[in-house]
Amino acid sequence: MLVDVGFGRQGECRAVGFNNTALMLGNQQALARWMRVLVELTQEVAQFTQRRLHEDMAGWTALGACRKPEEFFECNRRLTAAAADQYSAEFRNLSELVTQAAGEALVPPQVAQASGHTQPKAPA
Repeated sequence: MLVDVGFGRQGECRAVGFNNTALMLGNQQALARWMRVLVELTQEVAQFTQRRLHEDMAGWTALGACRKPEEFFECNRRLTAAAADQYSAEFRNLSELVTQAAGEALVPPQVAQASGHTQPKAPA
């Protein structure tokens, strides 16, 4: 469907059947959602990194306390297994956050209904 676009006074763009206010509000809502997601992802990564650094330091201390090679290898095995489990869980958590954000992005904002603007139906 073609939209008749013209220019009014002072360079204002006007389009027949087009609501600029609804578009601006929709863009603001989408940007706010993405910013919220970015903040959540940043916080999650920062918290995970802080936890891992703390645990890594404790792990190095434990490895330094080992007196026999067998103790060292067993301690290292436990630390490595714990780290792998934590990284795997964190990857799942971040994937869920991104999937949730992508799902929210696919849901169109209800701006059109709130402004009284209706989307044209495609011809059958």
